[in-house]
This record gives sequence, structure tokens and C-alpha cells, in this order.
Amino acid sequence: FRQLKLERAHRHYQKHKGDVRYTMKSNIHKWVSRHPEWVSDLPWKTHRPSLSPEPVEHLCEGCGYVRYGGMKVWWISKDEPDKYKCHSCYVQDVDQAMPAGYEGITRYKDLVARKKELDRLEKKPSP
Repeated sequence: FRQLKLERAHRHYQKHKGDVRYTMKSNIHKWVSRHPEWVSDLPWKTHRPSLSPEPVEHLCEGCGYVRYGGMKVWWISKDEPDKYKCHSCYVQDVDQAMPAGYEGITRYKDLVARKKELDRLEKKPSP
């Protein structure tokens, strides 16, 4: 059984390793889930992440489905706070999904470095 599970995981990895959208979808979900306290403060463009301790059901404005059983990560519209997008719909366009100034970032350590850089530039006094 363990061998079958490892083979299935390897096939899944091989299938998706070159798919940037799939990789970024997974990365953004990990960032929001593991570091909600500061990731939610990033300058998100159209929606902001919402992480719940338990799965929550909402109607997704992107696909029009209610995610029965719920999801822990939802994206709340900044313009209309009563509208939500599921994670899959929010990450359709990776560059649009990334926070302003963070486009092109693919790894967590680069995300942290970019935040430090932008914070430093923000604090720098203008001449």
C-alpha cells in the first residue's frame, strides 16, 4: 500500500512540476494557511484572504458553486465584502492574484525578502 501511495505521489509531482499556475496556486494557499497574520496585510489587489479555523461554506462569485463541506481559505472582495471567491477561482491569473509589487515571486523566502525591501523603501525619508 505504501509503495502505491508513493508511486501515485510521484506521478502527481511529475504531472504538475512544470505547471506554474498549479505550483503558485499551491504556494499561495500554503502562505495564507501557514502565515495568516502577516500575509493578510500584504497589498492584495482585488480580494483579501480569509482563513477560518474550520471549513466555511460560501457561494463563490467566480464559479457560482457553494463549496459544500466548506473551505478554510476564502478570498473576500475588497469592494464588496459580502462576495467571496474560492481559492481555485482567485488564482486563475497568477500575476493578478499576487499582491501589488509582488508579481513574479514564486517562493516564500522571496516573498519575505520583497516585503522587507518594500517596508524599508516605505520608511526611507524622501529628499
